[in-house]
Amino acid sequence: MKPNWMLPDIETLTELPVSQIAMQLHRLKRYGGAIDFSVLQHSLLVYRLARSDDPVTLLWALLHDVGECWIGDALKPAKQIAGHAWSDLEQHYDKHVQRLAGITVSLAVAQRVRDADQRACEIEMMYWNAYPFAIQNEPLRKAALAQEIDWINSVDLFLKEIK
Repeated sequence: MKPNWMLPDIETLTELPVSQIAMQLHRLKRYGGAIDFSVLQHSLLVYRLARSDDPVTLLWALLHDVGECWIGDALKPAKQIAGHAWSDLEQHYDKHVQRLAGITVSLAVAQRVRDADQRACEIEMMYWNAYPFAIQNEPLRKAALAQEIDWINSVDLFLKEIK
């Protein structure tokens, strides 16, 4: 029996468990945990960088890494070694996430989100130390964590609005 915090197999889902996904992406750290920056924060950065009025683009910007709830945030060298096997795995989860979100991601939307994702990675590499979560001051860190919970709730509300 799976613990209640573990997501069911994506193939069995009939809707996205948004709050559970947001919490899991919040707990999953980027770059193999080398920095205290979550996949959820990354997704929100991609959402901001996608700069679009198109709800499908914005939704895919938020959801583009949801598959990592099942497969983790792999580092680029591991993805390169795994090659097509890794990209096939990502595509499998992307297909199911899109099905559950009720969207079809066109090539243009996919490219716009990939471009925003690449820019987000560049920003993270340059500025992650300046991010509030790197602050060692405990009161400031607690305030940043409270903001993170607000972001999780915002993602939940945004997804409910779109549906």
